[in-house]
Amino acid sequence: MPFRRSPAAPAGSLVATAVALAPLRPRRRRLGAVLLLAGLLVLAALVAASLRPAAAQGNLSISPTRLVFEGRSRTAEAIVVNRGDAPAEYRVLLKEMRMSEDGDLVDLAPEEVPDHSAAAMIRYSPRSVTLGPGESQTIRLALRRSRDMADGEYRSHLLVQNVPPPDTGETVEQATGAEEGALTIRLTAIFGMSIPVIVRQGELSLGGAISQAGLLPPDPERADDPRPRLGLTIERQGARSLYADVEVYHQPPGGGEEVQVGLVRGLGVYVEIPHRATTLTLNPPEGTDLSAGSLRVVLRSNEEDGTGEVLDETTVPLS
Repeated sequence: MPFRRSPAAPAGSLVATAVALAPLRPRRRRLGAVLLLAGLLVLAALVAASLRPAAAQGNLSISPTRLVFEGRSRTAEAIVVNRGDAPAEYRVLLKEMRMSEDGDLVDLAPEEVPDHSAAAMIRYSPRSVTLGPGESQTIRLALRRSRDMADGEYRSHLLVQNVPPPDTGETVEQATGAEEGALTIRLTAIFGMSIPVIVRQGELSLGGAISQAGLLPPDPERADDPRPRLGLTIERQGARSLYADVEVYHQPPGGGEEVQVGLVRGLGVYVEIPHRATTLTLNPPEGTDLSAGSLRVVLRSNEEDGTGEVLDETTVPLS
């Protein structure tokens, strides 16, 4: 019996399709087991490839990076662009995701609808689109608030996912170079990107703070990158998600002009977690001595109003 491709497989997922299945003869059983093991190894490799940063997600881009409904806003738009060199078909859907305290987004099963889901109040169109190279499509969203809606922040994620042609991918034998066996499994990577769709009801407080900031050695998993790193935790305060920039400045010993040595923009800490741990790779200008002096770390709001309010600041001694 063939495996069927899910109509809404998650971003960065893989589809395995059984192309041929027949009873294995005794001599074929060992080969079938080898092929199955090889297929699992190929599957693991493709999973790693499919979870690369957004710039590598099948030449697909979405803007803006988040949609927020608050106050009297009732409509919003997202623009999807095919940046590849071939036509591509995409499906569009709303999905539930949860953030872990290290900043990863985890897909939730359909039955795991969180209390703060926004999906039931969002309507959107189109649900699918085919784009030629360089073409774009506007996805329009409309919000319908209920009259008895409780104050708080609600969120779902708008997922744009490529639809691979039926003959896309390669069989286990093709991927491993093994001889033809009785079982053939075709592996297809499904790429996609998602952005949060946030609905805010009522006046919601917002704040943020820095904790556990400290200088770290270079990443041991990247021997070719000798740059130092800064580890810190962003504490979310208030009743809504926090988006913030982290700026890092080196202050030389004995005074003198400080220089920026690190910057990361748009770090999110969603309402389901109280804090998020993160690590920044520092880029000190040539001649900057990070063995002396101190680091000034600034947490700055990255909200839709563009005010860039400083939420917190701390100093990390280096000597």
